[in-house]
Amino acid sequence: MTEQSIIDNFITKLTGITVARGYRTDIGSNVFESLTQNLEDLDENSEMPAAILRTGKDAMNHSGTGQGKSHYDHRLYWIVEALNTGATATPEWMRKAKYDVQDAIRADDIFGGYAYDCEVETAEPKVAQDGKKVIGVVISGWIDFRTLRLQAQQ
Repeated sequence: MTEQSIIDNFITKLTGITVARGYRTDIGSNVFESLTQNLEDLDENSEMPAAILRTGKDAMNHSGTGQGKSHYDHRLYWIVEALNTGATATPEWMRKAKYDVQDAIRADDIFGGYAYDCEVETAEPKVAQDGKKVIGVVISGWIDFRTLRLQAQQ
């Protein structure tokens, strides 16, 4: 349950990124988890700007003391693609979106108490052009969390 709770918390963080809430961009107005369509197919009037969250988990490590080891440590890798198109799709917008994602994570980097560490590793520009210019930034990192040895994961 902890992994899904962290993902839900992350999506909530991303949906909170709006100018009305004091951020620099409105990427929180359209948040997708593992988008399955082409970027060029997004409707620039209703689905942009956007944030796409993708996650993947590393192997578990046994931790704790004693013969039975009391818990597992997990590392959840994540990528956020902050995207925009149209007149506001500028390099300045990319920088603002990057800062917005980083600020949202810094506001609660233990994800409501479900995690014990979170790192923002990289931020790289992203440009796609296939009939429509899509500009953005890819921010990646990981979240470390712990579960009890016998706790079921979802």
